[in-house]
Amino acid sequence: MRSVIGTGLLLLLLTGCGLPNTPRVAAQGGAGADAESPGGRPDLPEQIARLPAALAGFRRGPVTNFEARAPGFGQGVEYTASSRSAVATVAVYDRGYARVPANPADPAQVAELDLAVRDATVLPPRTTGRTLAEESRAPLPAAGGPDLTCADLAGTFGRTPIRRTVCVGGAAGRFVTIQVTMPDRTPSIADARAFAAAAAAAVRGG
Repeated sequence: MRSVIGTGLLLLLLTGCGLPNTPRVAAQGGAGADAESPGGRPDLPEQIARLPAALAGFRRGPVTNFEARAPGFGQGVEYTASSRSAVATVAVYDRGYARVPANPADPAQVAELDLAVRDATVLPPRTTGRTLAEESRAPLPAAGGPDLTCADLAGTFGRTPIRRTVCVGGAAGRFVTIQVTMPDRTPSIADARAFAAAAAAAVRGG
């Protein structure tokens, strides 16, 4: 029988799945290079438009323009599994870097994943009924560039066991952060790593 979750839990699953809200490093080499910059990055809306309507069992939703709120925060896209039991976000941004280092071992990449995990696991004051903790990290190959680095998180939203996969990497001179959240069930509702690899390949132009 198909697994369906209520609207309330779906909103909880999306909580914390977007681009982290904490500004971080200062720009290196100038802020926000565009398609005509020496870095040769694609235009951000063009890069976001590479994400397809259907991706690894998920359907594309709306785009959120974080860049309008703060330069360097980029844009994000929501995805929902056909059963609505799993949700994902893909965020592409630069934090003010002219060109984001692509090497997954670069301190900027490591710090970005640390920040994404922290934002997912540190609860706002007076928040109850939600826990998430990191269990492990591992590389994930993705077409068009170096490996992503993915962190696996586990916890509960209310009485529902939850798993979240957070992956960070480089994509055509920007960061890409991909988060997939779903109830913890066997078999899994969706393949979080397949989605992350496909999303990264898409925004890289692979």
